[in-house]
Amino acid sequence: MILFRQLNDPIPPDWIPGLHWQVEYHDDACDCSYPLGIAWVSAPLPSDYGNANVDYVQVADHERRKGIATALIAACRERWPGLWLTDAISEAGEGLLAKVDPS
Repeated sequence: MILFRQLNDPIPPDWIPGLHWQVEYHDDACDCSYPLGIAWVSAPLPSDYGNANVDYVQVADHERRKGIATALIAACRERWPGLWLTDAISEAGEGLLAKVDPS
């Protein structure tokens, strides 16, 4: 199951309310109370003429290489069709970018 949570109150003082989202991957077969993967997305309102941007993706170490990050990106692209992906900051991130955005 993938959940979209809009991050509002409390947020840091320099954040714009309604802009930031946490997208969570929860495994129905797992009885854990935490997401196995998360993506942070900045998504301007349509009136702002901006595209959503994936700021960060993190998957629990013991759950990596199971398609969780790919599923998060796919869900984000479904919700925000013009989704941008930023540069990767790790070798795993480079692999994810090559898989989901092979340009």
